[in-house]
Amino acid sequence: MAEPNWEQVSKDKEEKKQSVTSYIASKCSIDSVVDDLKTIGACLSNGAKLEIDILTGGLANYTYKISCKDPSGTEHKLFAKLSFPFAQLFPDKPCPLSRTQNEYEMMKTFHELSPGLVATPYFCDDIGDDMKLLVTQWSPVDEQFANQFIDGSVDIRTATKIAQGISNLHCSTDVDLTFNENMRPWFHSLTPILKDILNGLHQPENQDRVGARAKEVGEKNTADMFDAYVSTVDVAEVLIHGDLHCFNVLVGAKPSIETLENFDASGSVVLCDWEMAHGGTAGHDIGTLRSFPISSAFAHAVMQHWTASPGSTHSGRRMRRLCARLARLRSRSRESSVIRYNTQLFTCWHTMDSTFTWNSCQSMRAMLKI
Repeated sequence: MAEPNWEQVSKDKEEKKQSVTSYIASKCSIDSVVDDLKTIGACLSNGAKLEIDILTGGLANYTYKISCKDPSGTEHKLFAKLSFPFAQLFPDKPCPLSRTQNEYEMMKTFHELSPGLVATPYFCDDIGDDMKLLVTQWSPVDEQFANQFIDGSVDIRTATKIAQGISNLHCSTDVDLTFNENMRPWFHSLTPILKDILNGLHQPENQDRVGARAKEVGEKNTADMFDAYVSTVDVAEVLIHGDLHCFNVLVGAKPSIETLENFDASGSVVLCDWEMAHGGTAGHDIGTLRSFPISSAFAHAVMQHWTASPGSTHSGRRMRRLCARLARLRSRSRESSVIRYNTQLFTCWHTMDSTFTWNSCQSMRAMLKI
């Protein structure tokens, strides 16, 4: 695997920022039909300066916050993603630019299916010969959902909203299951890396808890698990997000500590980073989404973070009602998908409901053998 030329990456960074700023400024006009672009265009015509801040990236893309202030000092923001045809970590593995155009198309589709659960996409244009620029609304909520699991206090309202949105996507009809098909070779190119990671768990020098557990499970069993995953890479049952981990879910930031509230009043959820959307297996999205909460639950158990959860009794009743409704639904309809996903997510979130019960922590510690 070729080593990234980090000096060149650093040199390109400022050039790319200038290119992005200039291009977006050219799209912002008081004649624009997009309100955000019209507002920023008016600010620029009054002498405001367009600011750009790097949020993430440099590996397969950069993401930016684009902003300016009007005369009253109010900040107006856009989100921008600049994509390259390869990832710096894996420069020998093509990562086609069509993924960014398809991200734009998928955001439009999901916006129609589940308004409010995705930022509004504004445009996706070529920048130079080998880059794509996607510009969208700045998400109305911008806290990464993973932070709630790290804190050990999760907004239960999110389970139903995410379940409804993903069900709308998975149950949508008249869809092209070959959508974003050019990304499939990229998915396949990652499997040798995953296999190396799994094989490394069985090496004698790997003595951490994960390595010890892998050795207990056995090399053949972990190989069978890996083969089962590989067998699904080319399966296309439904249209999926494809990268729905908790860092690609945005929620409202927690209010100030003075309010004594854990979550913002709206309970809003926004799903982002749609460039991996494709035809896949129905369980992929929910399975990916549950992985970080489960690992966080074990991490909190290791740290002995337990007290009685004030919301657990109410949450338990709600969970039992969801399971009962699920048992009565046998068809693969939109309603059954919502209930199925809601039950799976709510069960997972419930583990993190406010804090752990003493018994749940003890059970997890027993599984970890600590």
